Amino acid sequence: RRLRPFTRSGTIVVNDVVCSTYITMQPDSAYMKVGIFVTPISWHWMDWMGEQLLLQLNLVNNHPQQYTVEGISVVRGAVVLPMVKWILSQHVVIQVMVFLPVVLLFLVLSHVQLSLLLLCCAYMVRIWLRRRRRALCKELSK
Repeated sequence: RRLRPFTRSGTIVVNDVVCSTYITMQPDSAYMKVGIFVTPISWHWMDWMGEQLLLQLNLVNNHPQQYTVEGISVVRGAVVLPMVKWILSQHVVIQVMVFLPVVLLFLVLSHVQLSLLLLCCAYMVRIWLRRRRRALCKELSK
């Protein structure tokens, strides 16, 4: 069971009030900056895709999550946050070498998830059409 809300859009509605769950790793930008270049990749999307990867690998739901008093996941606060801060403090070449494979992996995963969803929907429609056709054939044969 999740204690903190985390949505793809970065917002939730609580008691008819829209609230933000948006995250960033660089206070001056919602998007990943490498050197002076601002990428089109948002930090929120990166965290969302990381969360989705953990869910797919079933690493999140098997263990109860623990949080600091600031509301930060212990795993993120103890592992991910210091690692990202260290990477951001490195030379631009190191940042690109580390972030590029991660971004590419997340892009592939996001397209795989969408493709699987569309494939499942198409399969369900196919099953429904097949059942409908059988039902119509039975009615016509009577």
